[in-house]
Amino acid sequence: MVSKAVQNFTGTATAPAASSGPAVQVIKRSLSAGAMIENRQRLLWTSWQNYPKVVLDSKEYARIGDRLYTRHAVERMLPSGLGAPAGTIGAGRSCAPTFVEEIIQNGTKQVEFKEGIERMRHRLGIAEVITERNGEIVITVNPFKWRE
Repeated sequence: MVSKAVQNFTGTATAPAASSGPAVQVIKRSLSAGAMIENRQRLLWTSWQNYPKVVLDSKEYARIGDRLYTRHAVERMLPSGLGAPAGTIGAGRSCAPTFVEEIIQNGTKQVEFKEGIERMRHRLGIAEVITERNGEIVITVNPFKWRE
C-alpha cells in the first residue's frame, strides 16, 4: 500500500513553468520512477530464512519473484533499522526487491567479467545491482554506490 504522501506526489506534482533547475529535474525523475514502481508487482521483502530456496550448481539461492538472490544480496537489501543479520558485519541498506527490479529493468547495463564469469552491472541513479546468468541471479545490491 502506498502512503498518502506518496499518493499525493505521484502524478499530481508539477513544477512551475519557469523552474527547470537541478532540484526540479530530481523531483521529476523521482515522480516518474515512483509511478513506474507503483504499477509493478509488489515483491515480498523479508529476511533470508523466509524466502523459498532453490539450489543451483550446489549453491543455495532465495527465490524472489522471477529471480534468484544470493544470501549476500538479500542481507544487503534488508531494512537498515533491523541492524546486522546474524553472522554479518553490517546492517542492511533498505533496498526493497521491487526497487531492485526497477534498477534491473530500467537501469543502464554494463557487461563485466569476474573470475571468468560474465556479470551485468545495472545502474539507475545512485543504485547498482550486479547479476549473473542474463539477470537470472542477483549477486549484490548497492543502493548508494554512486552517491554524488
